[in-house]
Amino acid sequence: TLNFIVSATILIGVTIALFVSNSAPFIPLLIAFAAGAFLYVVFRDLLPSTFRSVMYSKNAGAHLIAGVLGIVVMFSISIIAPEPTLDTSVEIEEASLIER
Repeated sequence: TLNFIVSATILIGVTIALFVSNSAPFIPLLIAFAAGAFLYVVFRDLLPSTFRSVMYSKNAGAHLIAGVLGIVVMFSISIIAPEPTLDTSVEIEEASLIER
């Protein structure tokens, strides 16, 4: 029942997202919240279980290789498919023409 209650909080998130989806000022706040949630999961759940696994089975090398491989894959993806940038110079020129 506790799992259901915790899982039901997604409905709260969906409701908030429906109201905030058109508000650009909230995007940095939401991104920061999501990053904090991911860091919480990593530090509270993943790292302790990894440390326990290393201590009991003595396979630190496999965990190190998997971690480094994950970092390399993520950097490779960011190089192969970079985030598109917006050309704001056109918007700035148009705004300066409107002011004149």
